[in-house]
Amino acid sequence: MSGLNKIYLGIFIVLVVVLVGELGFLFFQSQRKQPPIPTTQSVNALPVPTLTSTPKTPTATDAATVNFMQTEQDVYKNLDALGSYYRSMADKGILISSTLSVKMGGQLVEINDQGGVLPVTNFQYKLKISFKQGNVVQSTYLTEAQAKRIAVVQLVNGKEQPISFTDLKIGDNITIEKTRNMLEPPDVFTELKITKIP
Repeated sequence: MSGLNKIYLGIFIVLVVVLVGELGFLFFQSQRKQPPIPTTQSVNALPVPTLTSTPKTPTATDAATVNFMQTEQDVYKNLDALGSYYRSMADKGILISSTLSVKMGGQLVEINDQGGVLPVTNFQYKLKISFKQGNVVQSTYLTEAQAKRIAVVQLVNGKEQPISFTDLKIGDNITIEKTRNMLEPPDVFTELKITKIP
């Protein structure tokens, strides 16, 4: 192995160690920080549906949503900090690329394209997609800009075919893929894709 190849290998190993260390640190931080129990005031701040004039009584699900949002807010703060660190490494010419890819899936239980504002974070979303795996329900919230860029496909004989967002129905099995370029500012996704699975 030539000297130059050894240098490249050494740089690659250092970058992998840094990446693994950063991800381990984020995991450790997310496990260590337990979100506070929401107060009645924060639970009452949840948006009330306009379908009825009767005030909505906060439920255990609402409290779980507040807890989840507080935890997710901490995760995104850590991701943003990690992105800032990676951008500084890229500015120095050390880091060439860094991509975070997340793929989740389950049975579709809700599609809300009316938009809203999430409690705790005040995140304004245009699209909410909820799916479940067993008894666990997971929701993904997208801004209007993200919702416009999302690709929706279905698998037919193992091949992806584009479909309309309106082709998705409650009960469909789906996966959601989000890919984020860590060298771009927060909230920049290079790919957003929903796949309907037969």
